[in-house]
Parts: sequence; C-alpha cells; structure tokens
Amino acid sequence: MSFRDRGGWWVAAQFALFGAIAVAAWTDGPEISDGALWATILGFALMADGFLLAVLAFGAMGFNVTIFPEPANDSVLATTGVYRFVRHPIYGGVILLFVGGMLLVDSLIGLVLALALIPFFWAKAGHEEVRLIERHPAYAAYRDQVRWRLIPFIA
Repeated sequence: MSFRDRGGWWVAAQFALFGAIAVAAWTDGPEISDGALWATILGFALMADGFLLAVLAFGAMGFNVTIFPEPANDSVLATTGVYRFVRHPIYGGVILLFVGGMLLVDSLIGLVLALALIPFFWAKAGHEEVRLIERHPAYAAYRDQVRWRLIPFIA
C-alpha cells in the first residue's frame, strides 16, 4: 500500500504542525501569562494528563499502534482500557501535551498552533473512522457506544 493510500499526507501534515509548534515555542514572541503560576500549574497538569492518556492508549493498543490513519491488515479493534471512554485517546493525549507545553513555555503563538491540533485531529480521526468501519464492521457500534472522540468528557 502506498504512502498516500495509508493516509501519509495526514501524517506529513501532522508533523509539519508539530514542527511549527516547536519553532513557535522556542522563538521570541508574545507571551500568554508572563510566567504566571497558574499557567505553570495548568501546563504541568495538562501535560501529565496527556502523557497518562497516551500511555494508557498505547498499552491498550499493543502492537496495533500506527501513525497512519489506515488500520493495518492484521489489526485488532481496541475497545478496552481507556478505549472504553474515548475512541482516539492518543490524539487527545498529544493535544493535551502540546497545549500544556505551550503554557509552560509561555508561547502565545505556540498555544494557538497547539489548539489547531484539535480540529486537525478531529478531521484525521473522522477519516480514520471511515477506514476502521471498513476494516472492522463492529467499529460502527463501538463508535455509537463511546461518545468521546479525542478527550474523555470534553471532545
């Protein structure tokens, strides 16, 4: 299967956005809070939650993890662990990690770009869900049962 067929352009766009966030984080630009304690605490909390969400998701996925939105031919549908509450927890974890990180480094432009991950991953997850239904017909019922797409109790 080709790079394009596997959803490679989604991956390329994702890493381009990650790179833009990193550049914004380490360049001098407008600040969010001038290093306020609330931003530091919130940043650490979001990063910790994002890390935990992603680690739990990786644990539940096992060897099924792929950066491409096209599920592998031999993939197994993950519906246990954190996947009982959210359908794409790795994407949610990445969003929380980047948003928290931008609060910690006090980068307004980085934060705006990190928040752009929400609609990006929402769209990528939608694309992926079409493929998951094709590969795993039971995914349609799972999608109807599990309300949250990216972050439990939020989105």
